[in-house]
Amino acid sequence: MNSTCRLLWVLLIAVIFCTPFPIIAQCIEGTEFNAAHPKREMRGVFLPSVANITWPSNKTASPGVQQTELLGILDKIKANGYNAVFLQIRPESDALYVSSIEPWSIALTGTQGLPPNPVWDPLEFAIKEAHRRGLELHAWLNPYRAKRANYANAPNHVMVKHPEWIFTASNNPMLKILNPGIPAVTGYIVSVVEDLAIRYNLDGIHFDDYFYPDGGMKNQDREAFSNYNPEGLSLADWRRNNVNTMIAKVFDAIQHINASHNKNIVFGVSPAGIWKSGTPAGTRGNPSFSTMYCDPLAWIQAEKVDYIAPQIYWKINSNQDYNRLAQWWNDQTGNDTQLYISQAYYKIIDGSKWPATEIQNQINKNRAPSMTMTSGQIVYRYNEIGNNDGKVNTALNGAQYKYPAFVPPVLGRGKDTLCPKPPFNIRFEGLHLKWETPGEAADGDLPRKYVVYAFDSPEQARTHQNDGSKILAITAELQIALTQEQIDRKYFVVTSLDKNNNEAGDFSHFPFTLNQLNKFVGFD
Repeated sequence: MNSTCRLLWVLLIAVIFCTPFPIIAQCIEGTEFNAAHPKREMRGVFLPSVANITWPSNKTASPGVQQTELLGILDKIKANGYNAVFLQIRPESDALYVSSIEPWSIALTGTQGLPPNPVWDPLEFAIKEAHRRGLELHAWLNPYRAKRANYANAPNHVMVKHPEWIFTASNNPMLKILNPGIPAVTGYIVSVVEDLAIRYNLDGIHFDDYFYPDGGMKNQDREAFSNYNPEGLSLADWRRNNVNTMIAKVFDAIQHINASHNKNIVFGVSPAGIWKSGTPAGTRGNPSFSTMYCDPLAWIQAEKVDYIAPQIYWKINSNQDYNRLAQWWNDQTGNDTQLYISQAYYKIIDGSKWPATEIQNQINKNRAPSMTMTSGQIVYRYNEIGNNDGKVNTALNGAQYKYPAFVPPVLGRGKDTLCPKPPFNIRFEGLHLKWETPGEAADGDLPRKYVVYAFDSPEQARTHQNDGSKILAITAELQIALTQEQIDRKYFVVTSLDKNNNEAGDFSHFPFTLNQLNKFVGFD
Protein backbone atom coordinates (compact mmCIF):
# COMPACT_ATOMS: atom_id res chain seq x y z
CA MET A 1 0.00 0.00 0.00
CA ASN A 2 1.64 3.32 -1.05
CA SER A 3 1.68 6.37 1.22
CA THR A 4 -1.10 8.19 -0.65
CA CYS A 5 -3.43 5.20 -0.42
CA ARG A 6 -2.48 4.62 3.21
CA LEU A 7 -3.40 8.24 3.99
CA LEU A 8 -6.73 7.86 2.20
CA TRP A 9 -7.41 4.71 4.19
CA VAL A 10 -6.65 6.50 7.46
CA LEU A 11 -8.82 9.47 6.51
CA LEU A 12 -11.73 7.17 5.66
CA ILE A 13 -11.43 5.51 9.05
CA ALA A 14 -11.41 8.92 10.70
CA VAL A 15 -14.49 10.05 8.81
CA ILE A 16 -16.50 6.83 9.21
CA PHE A 17 -15.55 5.77 12.72
CA CYS A 18 -15.02 9.09 14.49
CA THR A 19 -17.67 11.36 13.00
CA PRO A 20 -21.23 10.97 14.34
CA PHE A 21 -23.77 10.13 11.68
CA PRO A 22 -26.30 12.89 10.99
CA ILE A 23 -29.26 12.84 13.37
CA ILE A 24 -32.25 12.58 11.07
CA ALA A 25 -35.72 12.47 12.64
CA GLN A 26 -36.90 9.80 10.28
CA CYS A 27 -39.81 7.89 11.81
CA ILE A 28 -39.94 4.36 10.42
CA GLU A 29 -43.47 3.42 9.42
CA GLY A 30 -45.16 1.30 6.78
CA THR A 31 -46.75 -2.12 6.51
CA GLU A 32 -45.03 -5.31 7.53
CA PHE A 33 -42.76 -6.59 4.78
CA ASN A 34 -42.84 -10.21 5.92
CA ALA A 35 -46.13 -11.50 7.41
CA ALA A 36 -44.42 -14.65 8.69
CA HIS A 37 -41.92 -12.56 10.65
CA PRO A 38 -43.50 -9.25 11.69
CA LYS A 39 -41.20 -6.76 13.34
CA ARG A 40 -44.06 -5.10 15.27
CA GLU A 41 -45.97 -7.64 17.36
CA MET A 42 -47.08 -7.89 20.98
CA ARG A 43 -45.61 -11.05 22.48
CA GLY A 44 -46.70 -10.80 26.09
CA VAL A 45 -46.49 -13.21 29.01
CA PHE A 46 -48.77 -13.27 32.06
CA LEU A 47 -47.03 -13.81 35.42
CA PRO A 48 -49.78 -14.61 37.96
CA SER A 49 -48.93 -14.12 41.62
CA VAL A 50 -52.28 -15.22 43.07
CA ALA A 51 -51.93 -18.51 44.97
CA ASN A 52 -48.23 -18.34 43.97
CA ILE A 53 -49.06 -19.85 40.58
CA THR A 54 -45.97 -18.42 38.89
CA TRP A 55 -44.11 -15.72 40.81
CA PRO A 56 -43.18 -15.70 43.57
CA SER A 57 -43.48 -19.47 43.65
CA ASN A 58 -42.70 -19.46 47.39
CA LYS A 59 -44.48 -16.81 49.46
CA THR A 60 -42.17 -17.28 52.44
CA ALA A 61 -38.89 -17.22 50.53
CA SER A 62 -36.40 -14.45 51.26
CA PRO A 63 -36.34 -11.35 49.06
CA GLY A 64 -33.03 -12.49 47.60
CA VAL A 65 -34.49 -15.83 46.54
CA GLN A 66 -37.57 -14.18 45.06
CA GLN A 67 -35.42 -11.66 43.17
CA THR A 68 -33.22 -14.40 41.74
CA GLU A 69 -36.30 -16.32 40.64
CA LEU A 70 -37.74 -13.25 38.90
CA LEU A 71 -34.47 -12.51 37.11
CA GLY A 72 -34.42 -16.06 35.77
CA ILE A 73 -37.99 -15.67 34.53
CA LEU A 74 -37.19 -12.39 32.76
CA ASP A 75 -34.09 -13.90 31.17
CA LYS A 76 -36.06 -16.84 29.82
CA ILE A 77 -38.87 -14.61 28.55
CA LYS A 78 -36.32 -12.51 26.65
CA ALA A 79 -34.42 -15.53 25.34
CA ASN A 80 -37.58 -17.06 23.88
CA GLY A 81 -38.64 -14.07 21.80
CA TYR A 82 -41.26 -12.41 24.02
CA ASN A 83 -41.25 -8.65 24.55
CA ALA A 84 -43.71 -7.77 27.32
CA VAL A 85 -44.39 -8.94 30.88
CA PHE A 86 -47.81 -8.67 32.54
CA LEU A 87 -47.00 -9.00 36.23
CA GLN A 88 -49.90 -9.50 38.65
CA ILE A 89 -49.22 -6.97 41.40
CA ARG A 90 -52.68 -6.63 43.01
CA PRO A 91 -54.30 -10.09 43.21
CA GLU A 92 -56.66 -9.69 46.22
CA SER A 93 -56.82 -5.97 46.94
CA ASP A 94 -53.30 -6.29 48.32
CA ALA A 95 -49.99 -5.15 46.90
CA LEU A 96 -46.77 -6.64 45.56
CA TYR A 97 -45.38 -3.11 45.69
CA VAL A 98 -44.90 -0.35 48.25
CA SER A 99 -48.37 1.09 48.83
CA SER A 100 -49.86 3.54 51.29
CA ILE A 101 -53.35 2.45 50.21
CA GLU A 102 -53.31 -1.35 50.47
CA PRO A 103 -51.40 -3.93 52.54
CA TRP A 104 -48.50 -6.09 51.47
CA SER A 105 -49.77 -9.12 49.58
CA ILE A 106 -50.12 -12.52 51.15
CA ALA A 107 -48.58 -13.89 47.93
CA LEU A 108 -45.33 -12.10 48.73
CA THR A 109 -44.75 -12.79 52.43
CA GLY A 110 -47.29 -15.42 53.46
CA THR A 111 -49.10 -13.00 55.78
CA GLN A 112 -51.16 -10.15 54.42
CA GLY A 113 -49.78 -6.85 55.64
CA LEU A 114 -46.40 -8.30 56.66
CA PRO A 115 -43.60 -6.42 54.87
CA PRO A 116 -40.75 -8.35 53.30
CA ASN A 117 -37.55 -8.51 55.33
CA PRO A 118 -35.50 -6.68 54.27
CA VAL A 119 -38.08 -4.37 52.69
CA TRP A 120 -37.91 -4.12 48.92
CA ASP A 121 -40.27 -3.03 46.14
CA PRO A 122 -40.95 -5.95 43.78
CA LEU A 123 -42.65 -3.77 41.18
CA GLU A 124 -39.83 -1.23 41.03
CA PHE A 125 -37.34 -4.10 40.80
CA ALA A 126 -39.36 -5.82 38.05
CA ILE A 127 -39.69 -2.63 35.99
CA LYS A 128 -35.98 -1.88 36.19
CA GLU A 129 -34.90 -5.40 35.28
CA ALA A 130 -37.50 -5.80 32.51
CA HIS A 131 -36.49 -2.53 30.90
CA ARG A 132 -32.82 -3.46 31.20
CA ARG A 133 -33.62 -6.46 29.00
CA GLY A 134 -35.65 -4.44 26.50
CA LEU A 135 -38.95 -5.85 27.81
CA GLU A 136 -42.10 -3.90 28.59
CA LEU A 137 -43.60 -4.19 32.08
CA HIS A 138 -47.37 -3.93 32.51
CA ALA A 139 -48.95 -3.97 35.98
CA TRP A 140 -51.79 -6.51 36.11
CA LEU A 141 -54.54 -5.77 38.64
CA ASN A 142 -57.76 -7.46 39.69
CA PRO A 143 -60.07 -4.47 40.15
CA TYR A 144 -62.84 -6.01 42.28
CA ARG A 145 -61.53 -9.19 43.91
CA ALA A 146 -60.99 -8.70 47.66
CA LYS A 147 -60.34 -12.24 48.88
CA ARG A 148 -60.38 -15.78 47.56
CA ALA A 149 -59.27 -18.00 50.46
CA ASN A 150 -59.45 -18.33 54.22
CA TYR A 151 -56.76 -16.23 55.87
CA ALA A 152 -56.51 -13.22 58.17
CA ASN A 153 -56.79 -9.80 56.57
CA ALA A 154 -54.44 -6.97 57.45
CA PRO A 155 -55.92 -4.09 59.49
CA ASN A 156 -55.60 -1.73 56.51
CA HIS A 157 -57.19 -4.12 54.01
CA VAL A 158 -60.32 -2.83 52.32
CA MET A 159 -62.45 -5.63 53.80
CA VAL A 160 -61.57 -4.41 57.30
CA LYS A 161 -61.76 -0.70 56.56
CA HIS A 162 -64.94 -0.86 54.45
CA PRO A 163 -66.92 -4.04 55.15
CA GLU A 164 -70.00 -2.30 53.71
CA TRP A 165 -68.34 -2.41 50.28
CA ILE A 166 -68.01 -6.21 50.25
CA PHE A 167 -70.29 -9.03 49.16
CA THR A 168 -69.79 -12.79 48.84
CA ALA A 169 -70.24 -14.74 45.62
CA SER A 170 -73.33 -16.95 45.88
CA ASN A 171 -71.51 -19.92 44.34
CA ASN A 172 -68.27 -19.59 46.32
CA PRO A 173 -68.31 -18.62 50.03
CA MET A 174 -64.59 -17.87 49.96
CA LEU A 175 -64.83 -15.31 47.13
CA LYS A 176 -65.28 -11.75 48.40
CA ILE A 177 -65.93 -8.95 45.93
CA LEU A 178 -65.84 -5.18 46.06
CA ASN A 179 -69.38 -4.12 45.11
CA PRO A 180 -69.19 -2.47 41.66
CA GLY A 181 -72.52 -0.73 42.27
CA ILE A 182 -71.16 1.55 45.02
CA PRO A 183 -69.63 4.74 43.54
CA ALA A 184 -67.06 4.93 46.34
CA VAL A 185 -65.69 1.57 45.19
CA THR A 186 -65.07 2.96 41.72
CA GLY A 187 -63.29 5.94 43.28
CA TYR A 188 -61.18 3.59 45.37
CA ILE A 189 -60.07 1.55 42.35
CA VAL A 190 -59.24 4.73 40.42
CA SER A 191 -57.12 5.94 43.35
CA VAL A 192 -55.12 2.70 43.33
CA VAL A 193 -54.48 3.03 39.59
CA GLU A 194 -53.53 6.70 39.88
CA ASP A 195 -51.03 5.91 42.63
CA LEU A 196 -49.38 3.26 40.46
CA ALA A 197 -49.39 5.34 37.28
CA ILE A 198 -47.83 8.37 38.94
CA ARG A 199 -45.13 6.64 40.99
CA TYR A 200 -43.92 3.91 38.65
CA ASN A 201 -42.34 3.89 35.21
CA LEU A 202 -44.93 1.49 33.85
CA ASP A 203 -45.65 0.66 30.24
CA GLY A 204 -49.23 -0.33 30.98
CA ILE A 205 -52.06 -1.04 33.42
CA HIS A 206 -53.94 -4.28 32.77
CA PHE A 207 -57.20 -5.72 34.15
CA ASP A 208 -58.19 -9.36 33.74
CA ASP A 209 -61.68 -10.87 33.38
CA TYR A 210 -62.83 -10.84 37.02
CA PHE A 211 -65.68 -8.35 37.38
CA TYR A 212 -68.93 -9.55 38.94
CA PRO A 213 -68.38 -13.15 40.10
CA ASP A 214 -69.00 -15.61 37.27
CA GLY A 215 -72.52 -16.98 37.85
CA GLY A 216 -72.37 -15.93 41.50
CA MET A 217 -74.94 -13.15 41.78
CA LYS A 218 -78.21 -13.58 43.73
CA ASN A 219 -79.30 -10.13 44.89
CA GLN A 220 -76.23 -9.41 47.04
CA ASP A 221 -76.33 -5.91 45.53
CA ARG A 222 -80.02 -5.23 46.15
CA GLU A 223 -79.36 -2.23 48.40
CA ALA A 224 -76.82 -0.67 46.04
CA PHE A 225 -79.22 -1.16 43.12
CA SER A 226 -81.89 0.72 45.06
CA ASN A 227 -79.57 3.53 46.18
CA TYR A 228 -77.42 4.12 43.07
CA ASN A 229 -79.60 3.70 39.99
CA PRO A 230 -80.80 7.18 39.09
CA GLU A 231 -81.43 6.26 35.45
CA GLY A 232 -83.77 3.42 36.38
CA LEU A 233 -81.84 0.75 34.46
CA SER A 234 -82.68 -2.92 34.65
CA LEU A 235 -80.56 -4.89 37.12
CA ALA A 236 -78.42 -6.47 34.39
CA ASP A 237 -77.91 -3.20 32.50
CA TRP A 238 -77.13 -1.39 35.76
CA ARG A 239 -74.45 -3.92 36.62
CA ARG A 240 -72.87 -3.59 33.18
CA ASN A 241 -73.04 0.19 33.44
CA ASN A 242 -71.20 0.05 36.79
CA VAL A 243 -68.33 -1.80 35.14
CA ASN A 244 -68.40 0.51 32.10
CA THR A 245 -68.19 3.53 34.39
CA MET A 246 -65.21 2.11 36.30
CA ILE A 247 -63.36 1.27 33.06
CA ALA A 248 -63.99 4.77 31.68
CA LYS A 249 -62.84 6.51 34.85
CA VAL A 250 -59.65 4.43 34.99
CA PHE A 251 -58.90 5.20 31.33
CA ASP A 252 -59.52 8.92 31.83
CA ALA A 253 -57.32 9.00 34.94
CA ILE A 254 -54.45 7.37 33.05
CA GLN A 255 -54.92 9.79 30.17
CA HIS A 256 -54.62 12.73 32.54
CA ILE A 257 -51.46 11.33 34.13
CA ASN A 258 -49.92 10.65 30.73
CA ALA A 259 -50.52 14.25 29.67
CA SER A 260 -49.32 15.84 32.90
CA HIS A 261 -46.28 13.58 33.45
CA ASN A 262 -45.15 12.94 29.84
CA LYS A 263 -45.96 9.25 30.14
CA ASN A 264 -47.41 6.75 27.70
CA ILE A 265 -49.07 4.22 30.02
CA VAL A 266 -51.54 2.11 28.05
CA PHE A 267 -54.67 0.56 29.50
CA GLY A 268 -56.26 -2.70 28.46
CA VAL A 269 -58.44 -5.57 29.62
CA SER A 270 -58.48 -9.30 28.89
CA PRO A 271 -62.18 -10.23 29.08
CA ALA A 272 -63.52 -13.75 28.71
CA GLY A 273 -63.33 -14.97 25.13
CA ILE A 274 -67.09 -15.26 24.58
CA TRP A 275 -69.12 -12.06 24.64
CA LYS A 276 -72.55 -13.63 24.20
CA SER A 277 -73.41 -17.28 23.66
CA GLY A 278 -74.12 -17.83 19.98
CA THR A 279 -71.95 -14.86 18.97
CA PRO A 280 -70.40 -15.47 16.54
CA ALA A 281 -72.82 -18.00 15.09
CA GLY A 282 -72.03 -21.55 16.14
CA THR A 283 -70.22 -20.58 19.33
CA ARG A 284 -71.32 -22.15 22.60
CA GLY A 285 -70.00 -21.22 26.00
CA ASN A 286 -70.15 -19.03 29.07
CA PRO A 287 -70.90 -15.40 28.06
CA SER A 288 -69.23 -12.57 29.97
CA PHE A 289 -72.07 -10.21 29.03
CA SER A 290 -74.59 -11.94 31.27
CA THR A 291 -72.52 -13.90 33.81
CA MET A 292 -69.85 -11.32 34.73
CA TYR A 293 -71.85 -8.31 33.52
CA CYS A 294 -69.09 -6.81 31.43
CA ASP A 295 -69.48 -5.47 27.90
CA PRO A 296 -66.11 -5.09 26.15
CA LEU A 297 -67.78 -3.85 22.98
CA ALA A 298 -69.07 -0.85 24.92
CA TRP A 299 -65.50 -0.03 26.02
CA ILE A 300 -64.23 -0.30 22.46
CA GLN A 301 -67.02 1.84 21.05
CA ALA A 302 -66.54 4.49 23.74
CA GLU A 303 -62.75 4.40 23.13
CA LYS A 304 -62.05 3.74 26.81
CA VAL A 305 -59.41 1.03 26.32
CA ASP A 306 -56.17 1.19 24.35
CA TYR A 307 -56.30 -2.52 23.63
CA ILE A 308 -58.49 -5.52 24.27
CA ALA A 309 -57.05 -9.00 24.88
CA PRO A 310 -59.91 -11.56 24.94
CA GLN A 311 -59.08 -14.90 26.51
CA ILE A 312 -59.70 -17.31 23.65
CA TYR A 313 -58.66 -20.40 25.59
CA TRP A 314 -59.99 -22.99 23.13
CA LYS A 315 -58.63 -24.95 20.23
CA ILE A 316 -59.10 -24.38 16.55
CA ASN A 317 -62.13 -26.33 15.26
CA SER A 318 -63.67 -26.83 18.71
CA ASN A 319 -67.18 -25.78 19.78
CA GLN A 320 -65.57 -22.50 20.85
CA ASP A 321 -63.45 -22.35 17.72
CA TYR A 322 -60.34 -20.20 18.14
CA ASN A 323 -60.30 -19.06 14.53
CA ARG A 324 -63.96 -18.06 14.50
CA LEU A 325 -63.73 -16.19 17.81
CA ALA A 326 -60.46 -14.47 16.95
CA GLN A 327 -61.87 -13.23 13.67
CA TRP A 328 -65.04 -12.00 15.39
CA TRP A 329 -63.09 -10.01 17.98
CA ASN A 330 -60.89 -8.60 15.23
CA ASP A 331 -63.96 -7.40 13.33
CA GLN A 332 -65.40 -5.63 16.41
CA THR A 333 -62.24 -3.70 17.23
CA GLY A 334 -62.21 0.01 16.37
CA ASN A 335 -59.46 1.97 14.68
CA ASP A 336 -58.12 3.40 17.94
CA THR A 337 -58.07 0.07 19.79
CA GLN A 338 -55.51 -2.66 19.36
CA LEU A 339 -56.39 -6.33 19.60
CA TYR A 340 -54.13 -8.85 21.28
CA ILE A 341 -55.39 -12.40 21.70
CA SER A 342 -54.83 -14.12 25.06
CA GLN A 343 -53.68 -17.71 24.50
CA ALA A 344 -53.86 -20.75 26.79
CA TYR A 345 -50.37 -22.19 27.13
CA TYR A 346 -51.52 -23.88 30.35
CA LYS A 347 -53.54 -26.30 28.24
CA ILE A 348 -50.31 -27.80 26.98
CA ILE A 349 -50.00 -29.64 30.29
CA ASP A 350 -53.54 -29.85 31.69
CA GLY A 351 -56.12 -32.46 30.70
CA SER A 352 -56.40 -30.92 27.23
CA LYS A 353 -52.79 -31.79 26.36
CA TRP A 354 -52.46 -29.35 23.48
CA PRO A 355 -49.49 -29.90 21.16
CA ALA A 356 -47.18 -27.01 20.38
CA THR A 357 -48.56 -26.98 16.84
CA GLU A 358 -51.89 -25.73 18.23
CA ILE A 359 -50.15 -22.62 19.56
CA GLN A 360 -48.29 -22.17 16.29
CA ASN A 361 -51.48 -22.39 14.27
CA GLN A 362 -53.18 -19.86 16.53
CA ILE A 363 -50.33 -17.38 16.02
CA ASN A 364 -50.56 -17.96 12.28
CA LYS A 365 -54.26 -17.08 12.47
CA ASN A 366 -53.45 -13.90 14.40
CA ARG A 367 -51.14 -12.88 11.55
CA ALA A 368 -53.57 -13.75 8.73
CA PRO A 369 -54.47 -10.98 6.23
CA SER A 370 -58.07 -10.95 7.50
CA MET A 371 -56.89 -10.07 11.04
CA THR A 372 -56.45 -6.40 10.22
CA MET A 373 -56.80 -5.07 13.79
CA THR A 374 -54.76 -7.79 15.51
CA SER A 375 -51.30 -6.85 16.72
CA GLY A 376 -50.12 -9.93 18.59
CA GLN A 377 -50.85 -12.13 21.58
CA ILE A 378 -50.42 -12.48 25.35
CA VAL A 379 -49.92 -15.96 26.76
CA TYR A 380 -51.27 -17.42 29.96
CA ARG A 381 -48.90 -18.26 31.47
CA TYR A 382 -45.12 -18.29 31.96
CA ASN A 383 -44.90 -21.73 33.62
CA GLU A 384 -45.04 -23.65 30.36
CA ILE A 385 -42.39 -21.41 28.82
CA GLY A 386 -40.18 -21.93 31.86
CA ASN A 387 -40.39 -25.70 31.48
CA ASN A 388 -40.53 -25.79 27.67
CA ASP A 389 -43.62 -27.97 28.10
CA GLY A 390 -44.64 -29.73 24.93
CA LYS A 391 -41.43 -28.25 23.48
CA VAL A 392 -43.39 -25.07 22.81
CA ASN A 393 -40.25 -22.92 22.96
CA THR A 394 -38.46 -25.20 20.54
CA ALA A 395 -41.32 -25.01 18.07
CA LEU A 396 -41.80 -21.24 18.23
CA ASN A 397 -38.10 -20.36 18.24
CA GLY A 398 -37.67 -22.29 15.03
CA ALA A 399 -40.56 -20.59 13.26
CA GLN A 400 -43.01 -17.94 14.54
CA TYR A 401 -40.60 -16.40 17.08
CA LYS A 402 -37.38 -17.03 15.19
CA TYR A 403 -36.64 -13.30 15.07
CA PRO A 404 -37.22 -10.60 17.69
CA ALA A 405 -40.12 -8.14 17.46
CA PHE A 406 -41.14 -5.03 19.37
CA VAL A 407 -44.58 -4.06 20.64
CA PRO A 408 -46.37 -1.87 18.07
CA PRO A 409 -46.95 1.80 18.89
CA VAL A 410 -50.34 2.15 20.57
CA LEU A 411 -52.84 4.26 18.67
CA GLY A 412 -55.53 6.59 19.94
CA ARG A 413 -55.83 9.95 21.59
CA GLY A 414 -53.25 10.98 24.11
CA LYS A 415 -50.60 8.54 22.90
CA ASP A 416 -47.08 9.57 21.96
CA THR A 417 -46.72 10.06 18.19
CA LEU A 418 -43.44 12.02 18.15
CA CYS A 419 -40.37 10.20 16.87
CA PRO A 420 -37.26 9.85 18.99
CA LYS A 421 -33.88 10.83 17.64
CA PRO A 422 -31.84 8.00 16.12
CA PRO A 423 -28.59 6.78 17.68
CA PHE A 424 -25.32 8.19 16.34
CA ASN A 425 -21.64 7.27 16.05
CA ILE A 426 -22.54 3.70 15.07
CA ARG A 427 -19.23 1.87 14.86
CA PHE A 428 -17.30 -1.34 15.34
CA GLU A 429 -14.96 -1.84 18.26
CA GLY A 430 -13.43 -5.28 17.99
CA LEU A 431 -16.29 -7.77 17.80
CA HIS A 432 -18.85 -5.28 19.12
CA LEU A 433 -21.22 -2.96 17.32
CA LYS A 434 -21.59 0.21 19.40
CA TRP A 435 -23.52 3.48 19.24
CA GLU A 436 -24.27 6.58 21.28
CA THR A 437 -27.47 7.85 22.90
CA PRO A 438 -28.92 10.78 20.94
CA GLY A 439 -30.32 13.96 22.44
CA GLU A 440 -33.89 14.43 23.57
CA ALA A 441 -36.71 14.49 21.06
CA ALA A 442 -39.18 17.38 20.87
CA ASP A 443 -41.25 15.84 23.69
CA GLY A 444 -38.23 15.34 25.92
CA ASP A 445 -37.94 11.61 25.21
CA LEU A 446 -34.72 9.66 25.05
CA PRO A 447 -34.74 6.22 23.44
CA ARG A 448 -35.91 3.38 25.68
CA LYS A 449 -34.26 0.70 23.56
CA TYR A 450 -32.65 0.05 20.18
CA VAL A 451 -33.29 -2.25 17.23
CA VAL A 452 -30.29 -3.73 15.44
CA TYR A 453 -30.80 -4.90 11.85
CA ALA A 454 -28.41 -6.98 9.73
CA PHE A 455 -28.83 -6.72 5.95
CA ASP A 456 -27.08 -8.42 3.06
CA SER A 457 -26.54 -5.19 1.12
CA PRO A 458 -27.12 -1.43 1.36
CA GLU A 459 -29.91 -1.76 -1.18
CA GLN A 460 -31.67 -4.39 0.94
CA ALA A 461 -31.55 -2.02 3.91
CA ARG A 462 -33.50 0.56 1.95
CA THR A 463 -36.10 -1.89 0.64
CA HIS A 464 -36.53 -4.15 3.69
CA GLN A 465 -36.91 -1.62 6.52
CA ASN A 466 -40.04 -3.39 7.78
CA ASP A 467 -38.75 -6.95 7.40
CA GLY A 468 -38.71 -8.57 10.84
CA SER A 469 -36.40 -11.33 9.65
CA LYS A 470 -33.61 -8.75 9.40
CA ILE A 471 -33.77 -7.88 13.11
CA LEU A 472 -30.71 -9.19 14.90
CA ALA A 473 -31.47 -7.86 18.38
CA ILE A 474 -33.60 -5.49 20.44
CA THR A 475 -31.67 -4.15 23.38
CA ALA A 476 -31.59 -1.42 25.99
CA GLU A 477 -27.79 -1.45 25.87
CA LEU A 478 -25.49 0.66 23.67
CA GLN A 479 -23.76 -2.30 22.07
CA ILE A 480 -24.15 -5.88 20.93
CA ALA A 481 -21.59 -8.62 20.35
CA LEU A 482 -21.10 -9.95 16.81
CA THR A 483 -19.15 -12.71 15.12
CA GLN A 484 -16.38 -11.91 12.68
CA GLU A 485 -18.45 -13.50 9.91
CA GLN A 486 -21.35 -11.15 10.63
CA ILE A 487 -19.02 -8.17 10.58
CA ASP A 488 -17.50 -9.28 7.28
CA ARG A 489 -20.76 -10.05 5.49
CA LYS A 490 -23.57 -7.87 6.88
CA TYR A 491 -24.59 -4.22 6.77
CA PHE A 492 -26.00 -2.97 10.07
CA VAL A 493 -28.61 -0.38 10.95
CA VAL A 494 -29.45 0.67 14.51
CA THR A 495 -32.71 2.49 15.27
CA SER A 496 -34.24 4.05 18.39
CA LEU A 497 -37.53 3.18 20.09
CA ASP A 498 -39.20 5.63 22.47
CA LYS A 499 -41.76 5.07 25.22
CA ASN A 500 -44.51 4.27 22.68
CA ASN A 501 -42.18 2.26 20.43
CA ASN A 502 -42.08 4.94 17.76
CA GLU A 503 -39.03 4.03 15.72
CA ALA A 504 -36.42 6.35 14.21
CA GLY A 505 -33.29 5.55 12.28
CA ASP A 506 -31.28 6.08 9.14
CA PHE A 507 -31.16 3.20 6.68
CA SER A 508 -28.68 4.91 4.34
CA HIS A 509 -25.53 4.91 6.53
CA PHE A 510 -23.65 1.80 7.64
CA PRO A 511 -20.59 1.12 9.77
CA PHE A 512 -18.01 -0.38 7.44
CA THR A 513 -15.74 -3.29 8.32
CA LEU A 514 -12.06 -3.11 7.50
CA ASN A 515 -12.66 -5.61 4.69
CA GLN A 516 -15.40 -3.39 3.27
CA LEU A 517 -13.13 -0.34 3.61
CA ASN A 518 -10.38 -2.10 1.70
CA LYS A 519 -12.79 -2.92 -1.12
CA PHE A 520 -14.11 0.66 -1.06
CA VAL A 521 -10.63 2.15 -1.66
CA GLY A 522 -9.52 -0.62 -4.00
CA PHE A 523 -7.41 -2.92 -1.79
CA ASP A 524 -8.13 -6.68 -1.80
